[in-house]
Amino acid sequence: MRRRLRVSAAFDPGYLGDGSAFGVLGAEVAATSRRWRDWPDVAAYDAFADELARVAERRLVFRDVDKARVLASGGYDAFIHQTGSIPTRPRSWHDFFNACIWSRFPHAKVGLHRSMLREYPARVAGRRTRRQDWLTHLDECGVLIIGADPALLELVRSLAWDELFLRRRAAFDRDIFVLCFGHAILEALREPFVGLMGKAVLCSDPGVARAGSPEERQRRADVWLAGLLEHQELPPLLALPVLGVPGWHASNEDPSYYANAAYFRARPSRPSTLAQPSSPT
Repeated sequence: MRRRLRVSAAFDPGYLGDGSAFGVLGAEVAATSRRWRDWPDVAAYDAFADELARVAERRLVFRDVDKARVLASGGYDAFIHQTGSIPTRPRSWHDFFNACIWSRFPHAKVGLHRSMLREYPARVAGRRTRRQDWLTHLDECGVLIIGADPALLELVRSLAWDELFLRRRAAFDRDIFVLCFGHAILEALREPFVGLMGKAVLCSDPGVARAGSPEERQRRADVWLAGLLEHQELPPLLALPVLGVPGWHASNEDPSYYANAAYFRARPSRPSTLAQPSSPT
């Protein structure tokens, strides 16, 4: 994301759990959040975390932690590993959505956390490794695009937005399922701006794509993504203009919205430096 976010801190959870990108948060998060009149203490987010504890095989909690303590421990993932507390700032949409994704994608978030930890010895002068860069992009801006039709997924890979979102829109609505994994994208979608880009991962697993319900599909996608993070070679993260995803932004109901070539760009002539992340050492 190229613009510094200025997302309002006011607590207004009425849109959570709707059919847009926020549908990924599910009915329980939406119902619980709507009962809060204002920002709760971050420990209230523990109410979402029963499945997370089972997956992590330990109790993980959300706590407001002084930044100095986190840094002294070696950083975010090291602090979680040492204490079982996930640093979470109060009155922060960014951290609220992060807590929700921990709870809604427990296998993937635990897998990402463990993969980050395994990379710590390979750091040079405290800088993230290339694999950690890939993981960070996924964590903040990741979007899962799920479908069993390889032709539609290839349109994402080739950045053929007019073909995908306009000429094949009916097929996209019917056969493609998009789940927002990146909590920074969810934060930005509260006050969306043209230029907002996600980092897409393609999932063609038929067991995920053909799940019987949205909730079951998300559970399977969570396990699938956790498995992907165990691979030595990680796939490219594909540029995705998220405001073009049908149902995610009202303006894209007008076909002329896609005429903005600066936003709906064709494939770049030079691949991103993150297109082929290195394997762990």
